[in-house]
Amino acid sequence: MANDENPNGFDADRLIPAANQAAALLAGIRPRDELESMLAVQMVAVHNAAMHTAKLAILTGQTFEGKRTNMNYAAKLMMLFTSQMEALKKYRTGGEQKVVVEHVNVNQGGQAVVGQVNMGGGANYRTEDRPHAT
Repeated sequence: MANDENPNGFDADRLIPAANQAAALLAGIRPRDELESMLAVQMVAVHNAAMHTAKLAILTGQTFEGKRTNMNYAAKLMMLFTSQMEALKKYRTGGEQKVVVEHVNVNQGGQAVVGQVNMGGGANYRTEDRPHAT
């Protein structure tokens, strides 16, 4: 066993830079509470795993099957990371979406609504009261 390796297989010379990189990534995500912190840690782990498997796929001498397997793993991990980003965004915004319309064209004879439009609710009609219902 090399002097810079502990019995658990960690390379001490690589552990500190990796921990610093993870801390920088976590700081960049800027978690606001404990749940966001847990998700951020998962996101960093998934990102690092995706980059590692992508690196394995391009190693010299890698078999076609090895390349394909590692790229499949990398792609799945990257999709998971994207899902985690969406989950973080949804958590931070309370699941609300905001649409800003900056420019509207209304042709002659057309109509437009100016102001806030709230969707949902509406009138409470029975199906048989609707003229199009069968």
